[in-house]
Amino acid sequence: RGRPLRLVPYSVQRRRGEPSRETMAHLEHFAELDHVQRYLAKRYRFIDPMFRRRRLKWLERQNTKKNKEKEVKFNAYYMIHPDDHKEWPTNKGSVTVVWPSPYH
Repeated sequence: RGRPLRLVPYSVQRRRGEPSRETMAHLEHFAELDHVQRYLAKRYRFIDPMFRRRRLKWLERQNTKKNKEKEVKFNAYYMIHPDDHKEWPTNKGSVTVVWPSPYH
């Protein structure tokens, strides 16, 4: 019914003029800042809420030295933030969550 939907990138739709040199210089300087580069390097993918909760609780207990030696040995994967893992999700953490397999 009616015209077919045509998706156009936002940058193409909004052509009010080229950005000024001053604006581009400001953006380039901003992108070179260390804290901005660290923020942009993060992937911010979905993290299972239960895993997140368990990880934060484990870190909290680790700070107060309430984790037993065995917990530290077997749950050390909670130390690394999921965005810093090479491959995520791993098969560690919540075993009740079925992650999609890349092989099926």
